[in-house]
Amino acid sequence: MIKLTKKHYIILLIIFVSIISAFLFSMAFSGNQPKEASVQPESNQEEIEETEKDAEEGLQPNQQLNADEILANLPSTLEKVDEIVNYPVGGFSGRSYRELNKEEKQYILEHFEKLPIIEDSDGKQSQPAEEEIEAYWRLAYSLFHENYPGPNEILKELNTILFGRPDLEDDRYRFKEHLNVEIILDASGSMAKKIDGKPMMDMAKEAIKEFTADLPKDAHVALRVYGHKGSGSNQDKQLSCSSNELVYPLKKYSASSLNSALRKFKPSGWTPLAKAIEEAKNDLKDFNGENHTNIIYLVSDGVETCEGDPVKEAKELADSNITPIVNIIGFNVDSEGQRQLKEIADAAKGTYTTVLNQEGLSEEFDRSKEIAQKWEEWVADAVKQLEDENNHQWDNIFNASTIWLEKNKQQRMNIMDVTDDLHKSGQINKKSAEMIKEKANDQSRKILKLSADLRDGLWVLKDKKYEEVKEEIDKLFNENVERLKNRKK
Repeated sequence: MIKLTKKHYIILLIIFVSIISAFLFSMAFSGNQPKEASVQPESNQEEIEETEKDAEEGLQPNQQLNADEILANLPSTLEKVDEIVNYPVGGFSGRSYRELNKEEKQYILEHFEKLPIIEDSDGKQSQPAEEEIEAYWRLAYSLFHENYPGPNEILKELNTILFGRPDLEDDRYRFKEHLNVEIILDASGSMAKKIDGKPMMDMAKEAIKEFTADLPKDAHVALRVYGHKGSGSNQDKQLSCSSNELVYPLKKYSASSLNSALRKFKPSGWTPLAKAIEEAKNDLKDFNGENHTNIIYLVSDGVETCEGDPVKEAKELADSNITPIVNIIGFNVDSEGQRQLKEIADAAKGTYTTVLNQEGLSEEFDRSKEIAQKWEEWVADAVKQLEDENNHQWDNIFNASTIWLEKNKQQRMNIMDVTDDLHKSGQINKKSAEMIKEKANDQSRKILKLSADLRDGLWVLKDKKYEEVKEEIDKLFNENVERLKNRKK
């Protein structure tokens, strides 16, 4: 099976929206005038109303649709849809002519007084010229043309779950077989400082306990500390700068084991930040980013003090095969520390945040934890999420189809009613009124047909994308099962 990419998943969506964009400004107002269609007798008004009723009752996916045929004909349909969508909205759109007051109706009728009067001669009904009817029809249409939603509006929410989609361009954010979380904690002497009477190190340890306890049960956790030996004196610098220890090797979370590891160290020495980043890369080197989501949290209250180059190490970390998601947290750090930590985050293609107390540190862990929680949700219930999204898209398309039907019906009735008043006032004769109504009926049929074509096309696109994404989810799960079986052999 061919591996699908983002291009495969949303290529239809891109083509669809591109067509709309291409036509958006291509039609001048003169070029958007409604086109003449075949003339139908006024007696067919009941047929129009019956067609509208059938359309309203038919807003259900047609299981007999020929998907390939619909997609092949969609571009030509869109060109015609665009004529309706991009035609200038009438000044009286959204209103019922019948419900206007006397002054408003008179104001509308005055627009037609600029056109030649069409009347009978010698008491006989005369046949008006086509150009005379066309002028009245175009003016009536321009006054009452409704604001129809275009496909780009209907499609704007046609997206699947953002985080974790199998088609995301940034491979780091795709869901993989395993989730690994490593915390790198600054244990230098400055972490002994107190905030509101409580040591910063104690705050950090408590935040780490809370964070790791809420990770998914299948996640693996590691804790590395640095600068926890020696002291801040020059004579202990070498000892302290060499202190980098994986106090909790990468494995499933155990509260008792992690708490025991957290009790092993206290803040004491210098800040070998660069070495800690280098060692973290080694900790995860066997967990290729192709099969693992690797997340690193680095908590520090200051800059590198051991002559290392943390920016260089961060770049090498980002470029390594573990492709980690890096979150750097500056804990009560000064301006110089913020500057360097931001540089490190940029080099690691990660994020940087400054926190000032335990509450802020916990909130930052919680915010970052959303990635881990979504990983668990997706693994447990990916298909259901996709089905919910699919149902939501069906609602969008259904609502848009209903809007088209309602607007078309209102538009046709307004033109019919103003035509009746023009006849009553003597502005046009009976034959002219019939011909204008025929044009209104033809335009209404055209819009009903385009609405159905657009609706069916959107359903086909939606279902096609749903099946493709669902197939990729199933494929990913099956590959992981096989991989696990092979490892157990």
